[in-house]
Amino acid sequence: MNSPSKSAYRLRRALAYRAEYDAGASISELMLTHRASYNTVYALLELAGTAFRTNHLSATPGTARTTR
Repeated sequence: MNSPSKSAYRLRRALAYRAEYDAGASISELMLTHRASYNTVYALLELAGTAFRTNHLSATPGTARTTR
């Protein structure tokens, strides 16, 4: 089990990442800035209750792959 200080530190990190993400930083930018993996950044953003932006490339009409 994590100690309260580790949990508090993780939550502070999560909230800091969320503030940057909400200000417009991408997950990739957060990865580079904080030298963290995609999974770490995503998990911390989830912990902070982040509303994720959609990936506009996958939402483009006519670009969906079809299964053969």
